[in-house]
Amino acid sequence: MPSFFDDLRYAARTLRKSPGFTAVALLTLALAIGATTSVFTVVNAVLLRELPYKNGSSLVLLWTTEQRHAALRERSQVSFPDVEDWRKLNHSFEDIAAYAAWDEVVTGHGEAERISTLRVSPGFFGVMGAQPLLGRTFEANENLNAKASVAVLSYGVWQRKFAQDPNILGKTFSLNSTTFSIIGVMPRDFRSLPASLVETPVELYQPLSKDYLDEIRSGRHLRAIGRLKPGVSVQSAQAEFDVIARELEHQYPDYNTGRGVRLVKMQDD
Repeated sequence: MPSFFDDLRYAARTLRKSPGFTAVALLTLALAIGATTSVFTVVNAVLLRELPYKNGSSLVLLWTTEQRHAALRERSQVSFPDVEDWRKLNHSFEDIAAYAAWDEVVTGHGEAERISTLRVSPGFFGVMGAQPLLGRTFEANENLNAKASVAVLSYGVWQRKFAQDPNILGKTFSLNSTTFSIIGVMPRDFRSLPASLVETPVELYQPLSKDYLDEIRSGRHLRAIGRLKPGVSVQSAQAEFDVIARELEHQYPDYNTGRGVRLVKMQDD
C-alpha cells in the first residue's frame, strides 16, 4: 500500500511539471470516456432495450425477395394475395397483417392539415398487441370502399386535432375529400411504427381494402408484419416460409420464378 501512494505522488509531481502533457492526457481521457458513453447509449437503445410494443421480440417483418432484380433481392414489397396466402398456409405466426403508409389532408376540424396515415388490414392491431383507449379497431368486412368509411385516431392527433374530445366516437371528418367516421382512439403509449418503416410518425389509421390489388398478385405495393407464436424462432419460421414460397410459385404463375420470402425480426431491421 505505501508503494501505491508513493507512485501516486510521483505521478502527480510529473504531471505538475508538464502542464501541456497533462492537458493532452486529460483531453484524451475525456474524449475516450465520451466515445465509450455514446457507443453504450446506441447499443443500449438499439440492442438491449425492448421494442416499445407488447412482446416486441416476437414481431417479424416479411419481405419478398427477387433474384432477378438486385435492388429488390432482400426487401421487395408484397401484395394483398401474398399476405392472405401466407396467413392461410403458415403455422408459425399468430397473425400477419399488411400495411401501407400515406400522407393525406384532414379537414373539418380547424385548419386543413396534412398528416401521416397508415392503411392496415384488420389484424394489424392484434399483431401489434394493442387495444384501443376508446371504441374499437377494424373488423374484417370494413374497407376503404365502404359507404361509411371508418378511422382510428392516434392519441396524439386526438389530443391535438380533436381537442381530446371524450365524445369523439361516431363523429366525422374529411380525409382527401372522403368522409370518415371515427370508431376508436389508441392509447398514449401505442407507438407508431419506427422511422425505418414509415417516414413520419403515424397519426391516423384506415382499413386496407381487401380487394386492394386482390387480383393482381404481381402488383406489390404493400408491406407485411407478423407476430410469431410463443416458442417459435424466426429461423424455424423462415424454413417453413421457404417451403410456402415454392408452393406458391408452382400454384400461381404470377408469383414469379425465383421469388422467395425473407423474415427479419423487427428489432434487427
